[in-house]
Amino acid sequence: WTFGDGGTSTAQNPSHTYNAAGTYNVGLTATNAQGSDTATKNGYITVTEPGANPTTMYVSDMAISRTKSGPNYYGVCDITVLDDQGGAVNGALVAVSYDGPTSGTTSGTTAADGTVTLQANGMKRPPGEWCFEVTDITHATLTYDPNSNVTTRSCESGDVNNANGGNQVVVKEYSLDPNWPNPFNPRTDIKFNLPRSSNVNLKVYNVRGQMVATLASGTMEAGSHVVTWDARQYASGIYFYQLVTPEFSETRKMILLK
Repeated sequence: WTFGDGGTSTAQNPSHTYNAAGTYNVGLTATNAQGSDTATKNGYITVTEPGANPTTMYVSDMAISRTKSGPNYYGVCDITVLDDQGGAVNGALVAVSYDGPTSGTTSGTTAADGTVTLQANGMKRPPGEWCFEVTDITHATLTYDPNSNVTTRSCESGDVNNANGGNQVVVKEYSLDPNWPNPFNPRTDIKFNLPRSSNVNLKVYNVRGQMVATLASGTMEAGSHVVTWDARQYASGIYFYQLVTPEFSETRKMILLK
């Protein structure tokens, strides 16, 4: 046998190890008393470089939401960690800090699909939104590369860009949040999110469908916005607030209780 790299063998069923990637011809010469005959297979063996093992890992996604258990609401963060070849990282210890209605730190270990779910301390009727930020990731064989993160900090309303030291919330979709507090007396905050600059109308109606207040009207920039309704001049009761843009409309209920 010849293997195209200078190696030979006289075994009937040989094995051969190639030391370099490439395409090799394999030849077999059979000899007896009548002479010899040679058969060659051109390009019969193709050897490729072995894949390099991953060495680093990064955050590929963060999704923030909230859940209710008993009387309390909790901020929840789902984090996905991938290696530098795009594979899910199992067994990575992810540490985060969080702020918003409550603040603190927590950590957890990724599962086989590369995800871990972390939870903030809860509270009744939380004001504002929770934000989570990855502070460190450790693993037995991989090194954390924060510069490769798709995102490092994220809030309920969207991801946060840390470029140039800023903390600009990137809103992903239109939304109108529950007002807080609710019931209220006499003021309440209403938060809404715009993924792009939009013509906005935010109005308040009574139970008869009569408009009683205009809280926002005109073009507003993309991002998270909070307006306050001061209802000192209005009677106790149920009111509805409605956000309307060319692409979105939603109505929510609130209670003024004096």
